[in-house]
Amino acid sequence: MEAAVIAVPHEKMGGNVPCICRLKENETATEEEIIRFSREKLAHFKAVTGVTFVNELPKTASGKIQKVHLRNEYWEKLGKTERFVN
Repeated sequence: MEAAVIAVPHEKMGGNVPCICRLKENETATEEEIIRFSREKLAHFKAVTGVTFVNELPKTASGKIQKVHLRNEYWEKLGKTERFVN
């Protein structure tokens, strides 16, 4: 599995931590399993609050995940065009 998390502002909580995951062939995982795992292993304010599964994660030529593209796609899905975070 490959995964990336992005910071998203939240009015009451200060921030949400959505996770974008790409499962490898023959791997299975559910949103609930990933959230439960993060709550067991991380502090409560760092734990994942939602999971989105994708076929590919955007990467640079050197193989690093391009979080800026993930953030932009996230905001476009919500219908927001303002810049909230880097």
